[in-house]
Amino acid sequence: MKQLQILDCTLRDGGYYNDWDFPDELANQYFSHLTQIPIEYIEIGYRNPQYSNNYFGQYFHLSVEKIDEIKSKLGGKKIAVMLDSKSIEQENIAKILDPIKGKVDLIRIAVNPLQLSKSLDLASEIKKRDFELALNFMYLSKHPLTSKIIQEVNNCDFEPDYIYLVDSYGGANPELVETQVSLLKSMYDGKIGYHGHNNLEMALINSLTAIKHGASIIDCTVLGMGRGAGNLKTELLLAYLVGTKQISCNLEEVAKLINEFKPLQQQYNWGTNLPYMIAGSLNFPQAKIMSWLVSDRYTQDDIVSKVFNSSEDFDHSFKKIKQLDSTNPQKPLVIIGGGPSTHINASKIVKYVKSNPEIKVFSTSLEQVSAFKEILSRTTFCLSGKQLRDINKLENDIVSKIERIVLAPSPRNIEVTIPSYDENKIYELSELHYADQSEDSPFIIALELAFIENGDVELLGFDGYPNSTDKGVFLNQLNNQIIQSYRNLGLHITSLTKTKYLLEKGPSIHAKTMFI
Repeated sequence: MKQLQILDCTLRDGGYYNDWDFPDELANQYFSHLTQIPIEYIEIGYRNPQYSNNYFGQYFHLSVEKIDEIKSKLGGKKIAVMLDSKSIEQENIAKILDPIKGKVDLIRIAVNPLQLSKSLDLASEIKKRDFELALNFMYLSKHPLTSKIIQEVNNCDFEPDYIYLVDSYGGANPELVETQVSLLKSMYDGKIGYHGHNNLEMALINSLTAIKHGASIIDCTVLGMGRGAGNLKTELLLAYLVGTKQISCNLEEVAKLINEFKPLQQQYNWGTNLPYMIAGSLNFPQAKIMSWLVSDRYTQDDIVSKVFNSSEDFDHSFKKIKQLDSTNPQKPLVIIGGGPSTHINASKIVKYVKSNPEIKVFSTSLEQVSAFKEILSRTTFCLSGKQLRDINKLENDIVSKIERIVLAPSPRNIEVTIPSYDENKIYELSELHYADQSEDSPFIIALELAFIENGDVELLGFDGYPNSTDKGVFLNQLNNQIIQSYRNLGLHITSLTKTKYLLEKGPSIHAKTMFI
């Protein structure tokens, strides 16, 4: 058997959970422990240009200085960096690659097998600069490699050092892995790699199958930290190889390494669950499952139902709402959120609304609804996901007073029915001016209505979330992005309660009600 190589990609694949923002202390401990463990390559992140408005940390936008710093701590270990071909244009290749020659050993490209030509152009430029090259072919369980694709690679004016099979959806099984590795081995003389995801708890057996049939390099991450359901665990692979006497390794050093990452695992709670399992079995994108779970808008039942029925159309259309029945455009619009300050200031919010009959009221939450009985007949509720089912938990006298409910345009991410509610009170938007048309955040629905009304927006109860959880980080970033998007459309947005969001602070609710 050829000497097996191991590539640890914790900082790259694990970054999908913390936006590649690993604390320096944790990263330094990670580098220190890896120098004592038989791992040949350490993939330290992406070297990608900025291509979205989202915040991504230093391990996504690797600078030359950061690479130099890491290299000095790795004791001669080989460094790998990933490039995503869809985010890199030809004119940027020299700028990205030339400064890291001699510093990075292996460049890996994430390759969509259905869009091969651009990746091969990028690969050619990499090999011209004398880097080791790996072509990571994604979507193994949905788009297996074919003889035609392999031959197209063989016809190039360069030879990749590695061709990887990447189980992006976590849906591969040992039979598929055996077939694919054998096909590659029969047509390709270079080294074969395998990168598994753990949706169906098969990352280990698939990796071992790949090794058995000719793979010579395997990817893994500490505690399995990686996109969606996560990856093959570094510690599991090492323990197996030690137990079968294929390598020698100080497992006490491995134990110290995984202890460094346990707080991060407790914070982000990565790993497989029923939605990820079903997604893996049906080749459903992990990114969607991640965003639905972390948004906390849907139950696992909702997500499972959506994944199972993803090819069927169960969307329920409602009356389109194009313009509210407003005779007073450009008047204040109040949007009430579900933060703690909503409950604390409930009586003042009611007082403020009652004293201003021209104010339109939108709410993005049902959590404090009982505190607003006096203004429910003036309130439009902007809801999505499991909030809609929660309507049935409300007292009848509250439900009967709600003016209307507005949903995102159909088709919605996940359709949730309301078994016993007057559908004449339910509307849906005709369109969204927000960039991501699939996003159905209640906050977006409310701001879209405010945009339709061309009014000044006053937020109440939009406190922001603790950054100590993945949900908090995700929702803070999403809501700041939403705010900026609608500001760019000309909407004036202020907050009357204390907030963590990047908002202009208006007079507080206390000032607004001082003399009422």
